Amino acid sequence: MTKTDTEVRTDRPGLARRIGALLAPGHWFYLLALLVPPMLVALIFQTIRLSAVGTTIGSWAYFDKLHSDIAFHLAIICFWVGAFSIVRRRGSRRALVFALHVFFTMLSLMIIMTHLFFYMLDLMPNMASFKLLTLVFQVAAVQIIRAEANAWLVGVAFAGAIAANFFPHVTNRWFSPRRLSQPPADPQPQPFSTRRIVLGTAAICAILLTISALPNISDSTNFTRNRAVSMPMDAIEDQIEGQPPGFVPPTKADIPDQTRLVETARTKKRNVVFIVLESHGRVSTTLGDPSLDTTPVMSELAKSSLEARRAFTVVPNTTKSMLTSNCGVAPPPDTTNSEARPGGLASKCIARLLDEQGYDTAYFQSATRTFEKRDKVVRGLGFDDFFAEESYKKDGFSPVNTLGYEDDIMVGPSLDWAKARKGKPFFMEYLTVTAHTKYVLPKGFPVKHYTDDVKHNDYLNAVRYQDRFVGKVIDGFEKAGLADNTIFIVTGDHGEGFRQHGRRLHSDVIWSEGLQIPLLIKAPGRWTNGAKLDHTVQNMSILPTIVDLLGFDVAGGKYHASSILDAENNPEPRISHCWNVDQCAAYFPDDRHAFLYFYDYRAPEYYDLSKDPLEKHNIIETLPGEKQDAYEREMKAWVAETRATHDLSRRLAAGRAP
Repeated sequence: MTKTDTEVRTDRPGLARRIGALLAPGHWFYLLALLVPPMLVALIFQTIRLSAVGTTIGSWAYFDKLHSDIAFHLAIICFWVGAFSIVRRRGSRRALVFALHVFFTMLSLMIIMTHLFFYMLDLMPNMASFKLLTLVFQVAAVQIIRAEANAWLVGVAFAGAIAANFFPHVTNRWFSPRRLSQPPADPQPQPFSTRRIVLGTAAICAILLTISALPNISDSTNFTRNRAVSMPMDAIEDQIEGQPPGFVPPTKADIPDQTRLVETARTKKRNVVFIVLESHGRVSTTLGDPSLDTTPVMSELAKSSLEARRAFTVVPNTTKSMLTSNCGVAPPPDTTNSEARPGGLASKCIARLLDEQGYDTAYFQSATRTFEKRDKVVRGLGFDDFFAEESYKKDGFSPVNTLGYEDDIMVGPSLDWAKARKGKPFFMEYLTVTAHTKYVLPKGFPVKHYTDDVKHNDYLNAVRYQDRFVGKVIDGFEKAGLADNTIFIVTGDHGEGFRQHGRRLHSDVIWSEGLQIPLLIKAPGRWTNGAKLDHTVQNMSILPTIVDLLGFDVAGGKYHASSILDAENNPEPRISHCWNVDQCAAYFPDDRHAFLYFYDYRAPEYYDLSKDPLEKHNIIETLPGEKQDAYEREMKAWVAETRATHDLSRRLAAGRAP
């Protein structure tokens, strides 16, 4: 007797049972025990991040922002189920199991790193973040990371990711076969053909990955898109979009590397001493907050100096900032220290310009000479002499932070160097280190109480120590009889964040606590009763300001900013951006306002700095949408043009440009 068509259809297993038959029970358990926990951990971490930015847990927006992680992890499970259902031979399965555990470990570490990145810096990692690996392998950089994160917590997290590889081995006691590399003892015929498994797995994974890549319906796609999906998506979008609207390709004329100084009737070859204070934000000084007594020396100095009260760094990173102020151009927008490469400066910088005018030049820092390839950068700036931690005698001085020794170690050697010039003009630059993470103060320096936050309090005391250093330098020059013929410029490289807007440290702190810096200029015969400048200026103006104060003209090219003595005519746009350039940027449309853009990682912000200098009240609703769009376009075009200018400079240096 033959079965009827109805009986045949009734006896055929359903789709769910056929999918279940793809793997033996023990293999299903092994795979899910390995791949489901990372998914759950990722969703928990994402929930923590979403709650931190005010998303209501359980709301439509919450589930909308989870869709990328959910779809991505389901695609991973689908892929590995398909792979193990196809590979049946023991030797091949062993290789596949090894690949699975390597993948699981890398995935787990990425999930942990993503959350730690957010926990420490309030940022989501992207391609620029991963390029930081070129710096992270420096010992000093690792020490900085350890200073910010709880070392035991990081260790436990990473050890847990490694140990989790053994979880399926320990728990798979109720299903057979226990080992994923072991084929079933009595294998059943496949419910689908190999071709259908391959095509079905590929189709389902493609659909899920596409869903994972889709933007949120609500907002902040870059913040919530799975990191493994986001980074290739960024690269694809960059290729598709090309250069932003308004982009103007740079030419050789845009690179001021053939400039020279020309003497005029105003020229006076005075000495120049440029003091750059590490992490010295204006809001942490007495100049920016009169209730603080952190900088009494600078406050006294301001009485006989020009004080730029609205000075901002272009990038809140030390090496980028030193290039900006020394070279009169915006730095390359990257995290790879490309400024240390030949042609990476895209400018003839102030030390080289003055060297051509008969000046002796020297760069002094108390940090180690190799951090962020500082030795190569200083050489590129054109300094004759470079003094770093390795150059000084250490007796009587304390190591501080993770990078070097206390700043007073530079005072004696630098004064000796200056006095040895015997009347020849010189240009000297100092870079301090004491206010860098971990804010370790020298032995014997008295600590004051400013705040109950221990790190913040140590930082403010480090600012006070650096202020004392300024006093020692100027006092030393006065005692040596050199001050009357010396121009002193005192500024910060950037500020420092202490969660005023959720972020720590400085490199990606785009608010005033990260960008705004003190800027004082004391020059013989000028501003004897003090003067204030309230125009918005950037540290890109420091090179042309030095040239202006010395009475030279510039020939053979044009720098990208003008002297702050001519602040009204400084070229626009005035833009600052994060070290991680595609995370955040600031646009200063006038002397009052700041527009902050976060590249879809968070909503834009807008502040009236004249009424709200600490940026506590976001008034983005008062800025028309078309204005926001225009500012975004201008920032993107400016960054793209800056990147293209430095790319062209490097090609010219390598002889590869037309």
